[in-house]
Amino acid sequence: MYRTITHNTARAFLLLSMIGGFASAADAPSLLDEADIHFRHARRVIQENCRDCAELKEDALTQGLFEMRQAIDMNCRETEPAYQLLAEGYKTLLSVFTPPGSADLDHLIPELTRIYDHLLESSPRDPELLFERAKLYRKKDEKLAGFRHVLDVDSNYAPARFAVAYLLLEAGKTGKGLSEFRKLRPSPVKAELYRNTVAALLQKQGRQKEADQARRETFATFHLAERR
Repeated sequence: MYRTITHNTARAFLLLSMIGGFASAADAPSLLDEADIHFRHARRVIQENCRDCAELKEDALTQGLFEMRQAIDMNCRETEPAYQLLAEGYKTLLSVFTPPGSADLDHLIPELTRIYDHLLESSPRDPELLFERAKLYRKKDEKLAGFRHVLDVDSNYAPARFAVAYLLLEAGKTGKGLSEFRKLRPSPVKAELYRNTVAALLQKQGRQKEADQARRETFATFHLAERR
């Protein structure tokens, strides 16, 4: 973890969970039970401080991540969900609490990369995991290659298709970028966002004609059944 954290909160929770006393030493929670207590408490804290939460707090989120690490180190029963929650928590730290250029990126990005690599060991063809992993690359050519790999796995995965289109357009490869853009099969909710984002980029580049075309793009029909 990139900052010093105490686990007083976690220890206090453990003490509260044991209120009522023990009839004998045999009733004391095992190490595995303690790990699961850490997991449940950390899960609640992380979920209550998600990116979309109204009153998320950095200190609480960081404490939750620290405690989730404890649960994993103690071999909690819910290992994969624990890693998934770690990924969500670190994403929140990156997107909400870490400004561009921050020195913390040198610690957070490698840590989140390791978390996704672990999750991909059991789900190597999960397009969402592959996409989130590709977003962590620092260099644009590496990002582009990563997003293309997602499309090799699932050609209908709209976030990766849009990312490829945007990177190509941003690099001035208008023809190739628009070609990828027109292959999008976005949900109705995302279609307008994609149109407006691409149109704004093209307009900024002085390509008004292409910007107007992007705003009128209807895309192919979106079918959930086509997603793999």
